[in-house]
Amino acid sequence: MRKRKIFISVLILISGSLLLGGCTLPFLSKSASLQILSSPRATVMLNNKIVGETPFFNAKIKPNNYNLKLVPVGQGDNILPYQTQLNLKNGLKAALNWNFGASLASSSGYLMTQEAIANRKKAVLMIISEPSGATVKLDGQDIGTTPIQKEDLAPKQYNIEIKAPGYRAEEIVANVEAGYKLVIKVKLGQGGENLQLGELTASSSATPTPAQEIKKVEVLKTPTGWLRVRSAAGLSGKELTKIHPGEKYPFFDKKNGWYQIEYTKGKKGWVSGSYVREVTKTKETQKQPAPTTSLSVTPTPTSPANE
Repeated sequence: MRKRKIFISVLILISGSLLLGGCTLPFLSKSASLQILSSPRATVMLNNKIVGETPFFNAKIKPNNYNLKLVPVGQGDNILPYQTQLNLKNGLKAALNWNFGASLASSSGYLMTQEAIANRKKAVLMIISEPSGATVKLDGQDIGTTPIQKEDLAPKQYNIEIKAPGYRAEEIVANVEAGYKLVIKVKLGQGGENLQLGELTASSSATPTPAQEIKKVEVLKTPTGWLRVRSAAGLSGKELTKIHPGEKYPFFDKKNGWYQIEYTKGKKGWVSGSYVREVTKTKETQKQPAPTTSLSVTPTPTSPANE
């Protein structure tokens, strides 16, 4: 009887130490987590039930097979919804980043899933792409073509680039942790750049030239009531300042789902595309004596984002 009490006490102490140390016991987890980002903002549906809008996060989703559907907000029938099947298991962490394009072929994104493995000292990374045979770089070094699996990686944050001829490259920053296998399924968008609907520019000025679009972004509501402006396009960028919902700023570039804005005259920084939306302001240009006007779609790259 005394030995049995000692065994139970030791077990309780071990379990408590693991939990207090920030570790979890995979067999105790009874739920999955799901994070979804999209550009533009979208309604999130699981098994035909609306559960929210992007950016979306639920840390306690019942393990099950789900039909996930993302419907762009305020886009009418101009952009096709995105659908996929998710198999969420106990303890699984899943994160989806999706870029709606002018067509399914030009749309792009990736799904990351993280699952515990038996070897708690091992870090594993697997990358699958559509199309297959894409070149993969890990921290700037070529490691092969998809599908590819790298084992015994040093646990840390990696910069991953996936590219294929005729498709836009996808750049991902991901943490590969010891004791886990990270699987990244990437869908590359066709074309050199992603076509944004409604973005037209004039070539060969007419009399008068069409109204010129001044590109701006408006800050959306955020959980904190403000949005960080960073020195680089990613979470690793240094915080430069904070801006607030409802404010509008001109933007000059997009990268990995981040927007480069001018937050004050002469100073630029990057903000997460998940918490801003594009707005335009027209400005008439001077009349010029050209006889005709032709309009062409201006391609601009987009990518999933996070603050």
